Amino acid sequence: MLHEASQYYGELTVAYGQSKARGLSVESGSATGSMQTDRQEGIVIFVSRRSPEAAVLQDIEAHELVIQWARSIRAAVDLLNSARGKTVIVTELALADGNWRDLVERMRGIDICVPIVLASSSSTAELWWDALECGIDNILPASLLASRLCQLLETQGAS
Repeated sequence: MLHEASQYYGELTVAYGQSKARGLSVESGSATGSMQTDRQEGIVIFVSRRSPEAAVLQDIEAHELVIQWARSIRAAVDLLNSARGKTVIVTELALADGNWRDLVERMRGIDICVPIVLASSSSTAELWWDALECGIDNILPASLLASRLCQLLETQGAS
C-alpha cells in the first residue's frame, strides 16, 4: 500500500482518487494528472522510458482502457499499489532503472498479481523462453497490444 508519507502519495491521490478516470496519465519522476471521462473498464500501466506512441494510445483508449505511464520500475510499483480495478502491465525490454526482468522480480515482491505483457518487435526463441520462465504473459508488437490486453483483463476478472 502507498503510505501517506511517500513522495507519490499526494500526486497519486489527486490523479487517481476518482474511480472513474480514463485516459493517459503521465509520470515523470512522479505521477501527474490524468484526463477524466466517465467510465473505467481496466487499467494499463505502460512502463517505458518514453510515452506510448499515439497510435497505441488511440487503439488502447478505443477499447475503453485507462492508460497510466510510468518511466521507472519504482513508479510502476507505486501506480500498481494505487490502482483500483483490473490492471495489466505493459513493459518494454529496457527501462530507466533496469529491464523487464527487474520489473517482474519487483512485481513478485508485491502482494498483487497482475498480468505482464512485454512490448517488443523482436521475439527470438531465447526471449520467449526467458519470458515464459520469468512469468511474462505474452510478447507482442505495439500494434497488437489492445485486443490482447482486453483478453487478459477479462481473464483477470474471472479468476
